[in-house]
Amino acid sequence: MRRQHPQLPAEDGFTLVEVLIAALILILGTIALVTSLSVSRGLTTSAQAHQAAAAVAAQELERVEAQTWANIALISAPTKNSGATATDPTYYLQTPSATCAGQGPSSQTNNCYQWNWSNSSSTLFEPLVIGGADATANPWTFTTLGASGGTQFTFTVYRFITWINDPNCTVSTCSGSSDDKRILIAVTGTDLNKPVTVLTTIGNPVGGSQNPVSGATCTDNTSAVPCFDH
Repeated sequence: MRRQHPQLPAEDGFTLVEVLIAALILILGTIALVTSLSVSRGLTTSAQAHQAAAAVAAQELERVEAQTWANIALISAPTKNSGATATDPTYYLQTPSATCAGQGPSSQTNNCYQWNWSNSSSTLFEPLVIGGADATANPWTFTTLGASGGTQFTFTVYRFITWINDPNCTVSTCSGSSDDKRILIAVTGTDLNKPVTVLTTIGNPVGGSQNPVSGATCTDNTSAVPCFDH
């Protein structure tokens, strides 16, 4: 008597279309992973550049503040870079022959600067402080090195110093138009999406509403001035 073997079940497999779809999904997943890693690496580099630029800006501000009152100034007026845009610190220099309409001397023309970049009001243009003997280049370049000794970041450091009218300055040296000084340091670099800035004001060391130390005099550069107890 002949026996018939039961029919073996069919062996299912992947069709060519299914293989292609699976390969496409794998490729897309790999691309997404690589893109994510690249973006993460870029964000890390940007954060490191920002921290380094902030340190450079703070160091430059401290250097300028350490100067005598007379030398907290620019040897010459900076010029606007060709094709400067809103991310260029020189973009905020006043156009030639314009009159400063800010808190400084209203009669001064040229050499004005918009210290508040987010507000283009004409009242925010102040005259640049020109003079002194600070021979440090403006702008100047600062380079940081990586672990391997190669260049990591390259920054360009700008400084702008303007006059401020201080209504609280009551001594004779305060003219009512050029009492205090505003210092703005801006750092740009290829790994920064916008400049890193620090800003401060310096009070005239001989003026203000405070009382000077009785009978005492101090030397500012070569001038004898009243001492103040801060």
